[in-house]
Amino acid sequence: VLQFNQPIPRLQAIHGTDSPDWYLIFDPLDRDDIGNLTCRLTDTNLRDVYLTRFLNVISEPVVLESSTKDIEVSDGDSVTLICNAQGYPTPKIE
Repeated sequence: VLQFNQPIPRLQAIHGTDSPDWYLIFDPLDRDDIGNLTCRLTDTNLRDVYLTRFLNVISEPVVLESSTKDIEVSDGDSVTLICNAQGYPTPKIE
């Protein structure tokens, strides 16, 4: 299995014991795994068959950057507070 044309070392492909199905197991799954995954299967005639699917990973918001200390300002002053976060779906910052 490839992601962005690179092998995924944390991925196992397991064949079902009582069925022709294959299972892909991520260990561990990470929000950076979001993207197109392409499975390449080689049949008995050595022909390659490709199947691409999009993997979306739901993740809780993580604060990447924020104002690190309390700020004291006077009435009428301007102030800028920093808050940057990521997650899926995209967090709403208010």
